[in-house]
Amino acid sequence: MSGLTLGVLIGPPVGGVLNDKLGFRAPFIFAICFCLLDLVGRFLVIEQKDVTRWASQNETGEAPIGNDAKAPPPEDSRKRTQLSLFRVIITLGRSKRAFVALVNSFIYGITFTATEPTLPLRLADLYGFTSTKVGIVYLATVVPSVFSTPITGWLGDRIGVEWITVACQMLSLPWWLVMIIRGPVALMVTSLALATFFLSGITTSLTTDLAAVSRQSEGIGYAHVFGAFNFAYSCASAVGPLIGGQVYARVPHGWTVIMGMLFGLILFSAILAAYGAGEKPIFDRLFRHSNMIMTSAATTLEAVPGNSQESNNQGASDEVEQMGVAPPQPEKGILPPPG
Repeated sequence: MSGLTLGVLIGPPVGGVLNDKLGFRAPFIFAICFCLLDLVGRFLVIEQKDVTRWASQNETGEAPIGNDAKAPPPEDSRKRTQLSLFRVIITLGRSKRAFVALVNSFIYGITFTATEPTLPLRLADLYGFTSTKVGIVYLATVVPSVFSTPITGWLGDRIGVEWITVACQMLSLPWWLVMIIRGPVALMVTSLALATFFLSGITTSLTTDLAAVSRQSEGIGYAHVFGAFNFAYSCASAVGPLIGGQVYARVPHGWTVIMGMLFGLILFSAILAAYGAGEKPIFDRLFRHSNMIMTSAATTLEAVPGNSQESNNQGASDEVEQMGVAPPQPEKGILPPPG
């Protein structure tokens, strides 16, 4: 994850400079060169099963040779049920905690991918920025996430991820509306940085929720968890740019509409997180606390002397006796006189 953050940090300003100085083909050539380096590095990686096979020795002390040689399985190995991607999604979706995490991951992806194609257009239309300046502004969306994710992870271990998820979403809400204002560049960059800082902090909480559910599900491991998270984010990446680009180009005041849409999505995500995020969701805590208060109040009222109907009647009889008047007796039935 650190490599991904570092790549997103370096990519926008480098791409902007290459586009301004060498033309629009330069960023693509630069990306192809890095992909080639990545491919060579993948060819050089030795998988764990190959390391185990070549490190193990037979009884003669010689290492096994050839692809037919099989290493003995580790002593603590256990059978795992092989599940497909969709089976993993369905299994995780049966858990309220994992379902909320997947939906929030999807909304998180839409929020960022919907602004990727529209933010450069907004900066160019409003401030006349070139691609180099737009790339520098994009640093405001990446640098905060470098610090927010470790901070929220540290806080989540101490107070619970349910509080962190809802707090980060609620704190990011107003800044999406501030970006609608046609103000100075400093206001735009500051609001963008704060919105990204708070919203990026939920990634650790989302993956923590998915990992917690995987430990309780048969056949699901940590690789499935990150695969499910990436699947939800990838689906959002396929939809977000289309929505953002079409709304900005075809709807009057498209930027305002996009910011309002993201505000509503994040608000819905916060409510959903309060319902099902974490081991003890916030709504469950509040309802349980209110029920305890009502039960305690009812118990207290019953224990106070003089609150029951019998005690009230007894108190009235005592007051009548003190006044010297005999308490009224219940009337007996009176038969009508014979005709």
